[in-house]
Amino acid sequence: MNFQNIPEEARKVFVPSPGHAFVSGDFSNLELRVMAYEFGDDVLERMFSEGKNIHTENTKVMFGIDKSHPDWDHIRKAAKIAVFGRSYGGGIRGIFERVSAKVPEFNFTMAMFRTADRKYFEAHPKLAAGFERAAKTAVQTRVCTTATGRKRFFLGMPSEVEREGINTPIQGAAGDIENESLIDLYAECQRHEDWKLVATVHDSNVIECPTSEVPECAKVMKAVMEKPRHLWKKEIVFPVDISVSTVSWGEMQSLEEWLKDQKQGNVKRRERTRRSHSPRKP
Repeated sequence: MNFQNIPEEARKVFVPSPGHAFVSGDFSNLELRVMAYEFGDDVLERMFSEGKNIHTENTKVMFGIDKSHPDWDHIRKAAKIAVFGRSYGGGIRGIFERVSAKVPEFNFTMAMFRTADRKYFEAHPKLAAGFERAAKTAVQTRVCTTATGRKRFFLGMPSEVEREGINTPIQGAAGDIENESLIDLYAECQRHEDWKLVATVHDSNVIECPTSEVPECAKVMKAVMEKPRHLWKKEIVFPVDISVSTVSWGEMQSLEEWLKDQKQGNVKRRERTRRSHSPRKP
C-alpha cells in the first residue's frame, strides 16, 4: 500500500505485531541525486560526495544566511520547497505561492524570491542549462526517455510539456529505482517466513520482522536498496538510511540509536490498550 503525506501523529496509529518491529529503508535525497546525474550538475554531485546537507547549503546560497539567523528553520524550509518545486518543473509564481502557504512565518516578497531563485541557478549553471534543454526537447519530440530506459509520451500545451519534460527524467528514474527495490525486497521477504513488506512511501520501504531479526533485516534492506546501478554511463549507489521501531510507525529511530537502546536496556516501551482486533498496519 502506498501512503503519501501522512502526518507523524497519524502514523502512530500503525503498530507492529507483538514481538515484531518496523524496519524502514529511506533513500537519501533520491530525486535530487537523480537530478544531479541526469543534468550533469557536478556542483551538486560534489556536495553529495562530500556528505554535505544539500538543503542547508542551498539555503545559504539562496538567501545569504547561516544557521545563526533567527528565522533559519523557516527559511530553510522555504528553500527546500523551492528547490523541489523547480525539480518538478514548476514556475516561479506557483512555487512562490506554495512557499507562502507552507511557510507563513517567513515574510518575504516576490522580488526576494526571484533573487533567491536566480542565485540558486547561478550556483548550478549546468542544472539551469539542463532544465532548458530538457524542456525544449520535450516540446519538439513529445517524448522523454528516462535513464532507466522508460519512455513517456506527452500531450497538452507546450507549457505543460515543458514542465513534464523537466520533471519526468527526475521523478521517472527515481520511481523506477524505488520500484526495482520494492520488487527485490519482496523477493527477500519471500525467503524469510516472518518478514512482511507492509508499506512503501514515496522513496522508502517498510518491512515488519521479528525484533530478534532486526539487524539481519536492516542489513538485507540496505544491501538491496544500495546495490550499484549502471546509469548515466557509470556505476551509482544511492545511499539509504535505516530506521527502526517496536512502538509505532510514527516513532522510528535510526538503526544506530535503536541498537544502542537495545544494548543498554533502554528500549522505549509504552503500555497500550489493545482492542480485541489487531490495529491496521501500513
